Amino acid sequence: MSASLAGGGLDDGLEDTGPFLESDPPHWAARGLARLLLGFFAVALVAGAVVRVPETVGGAFDLVPLAPAAPIRATHEGTVIRVGATEGQLVPQGTALFVLESEPVGERSSELRTLRNRVSGAAAQAENLKGEYASRRAADSEEDRKLRERLSSLARSISLRKEQLATVRTQRERNEAGYRTGSVSADEVALAGLRASQLALDIEESEREQQEVRATITQLQHQARARAAEERERQRRLDEEVQGAGTRIAALERDLANSSDNQLSVPAPCEGTVLRLSVRTPGAVVRDGEVLGDVACSGGHLRAEMMVPQSGVARLKPGQGVKLMYDAFPYQRHGVKRGTVSWVGPLAAGSGDSGSFRALVELGEEAIRIDGQRRPLLPGMGGRALIIVGRRSLLSYAFEPIRQLRENLADAPER
Repeated sequence: MSASLAGGGLDDGLEDTGPFLESDPPHWAARGLARLLLGFFAVALVAGAVVRVPETVGGAFDLVPLAPAAPIRATHEGTVIRVGATEGQLVPQGTALFVLESEPVGERSSELRTLRNRVSGAAAQAENLKGEYASRRAADSEEDRKLRERLSSLARSISLRKEQLATVRTQRERNEAGYRTGSVSADEVALAGLRASQLALDIEESEREQQEVRATITQLQHQARARAAEERERQRRLDEEVQGAGTRIAALERDLANSSDNQLSVPAPCEGTVLRLSVRTPGAVVRDGEVLGDVACSGGHLRAEMMVPQSGVARLKPGQGVKLMYDAFPYQRHGVKRGTVSWVGPLAAGSGDSGSFRALVELGEEAIRIDGQRRPLLPGMGGRALIIVGRRSLLSYAFEPIRQLRENLADAPER
């Protein structure tokens, strides 16, 4: 009995103390929590309907010059033996970007040396020709002087002998008159006649010689004129040869600029950045006029060339804002740069699912300030761009799966 009493007393004590925590929350706590959740839901619903976030279309971009890039062309066919630049490298104008070994260049170099030697030989030949004709003119002048002196001497001799002949004839007439009177002998008359005949013969010979000297002078003058004409003709031919060779030399010098023997250097057309190289290693065989790469000339404005996926091209139009995030200047440190869509390509750049459309973006700024210094943007830099095509409410994103499900379950439209 005592045990039962003891057990009954213990049970009564436990029933009097009650539980440590109530199993159901207080009614005011449940109502407060429900109101809090309803408030959060209402705020989220209002925020989802009111708050509008930018809707963007993304894609990769590269900076390209506004002006067309200057092509690097091989001026002759040949084999590349050295590549002197890499893509993205800044090169001064005239830098040898490629060195070619070309057989046509070697042939033209040999022709150029031959023509230069010919021009030098023609110049020496012209000098020799001038000296030769100068010597001939001096000899002709000396011969003409002697002939004219002889002509003058003959004229004086003829004049003197004619005077002597007149005197002898007068003397002979007197002797003939004296012979008739007997005061002069027949021998004196015959001697006077003989002297007159001799003088007349001498005068005739001198006059004949005088005519021969005049003929010789005339012939000498004709020969001098003929030699002068020959000299002019030979000089003209030499001048034409030199002129023709000079024209060919000038053309070869222009054609063989930046060449030595059979090696040809392909220089950078301007100071700028190498955008693209189609030949990167020696050994490649290139054709005459083949484009070996492109250089973006410095000093020109840049723009971004962006590839837009097909899923977003329908909402693109000129004037939309663009956020540019450069790989060279991480936006986490240097911020996002701005731009504006200026053109959207009408055709896809590829085919199939990978096809993208080309868009051009005008840059808001062409330099980025780092540690107080302006660092210009360079052709070839790239990154990722986001085109802001509109703004959407947060609530519309919640209904996106429902809309997608509805479109997937919808039947095909009836014709």
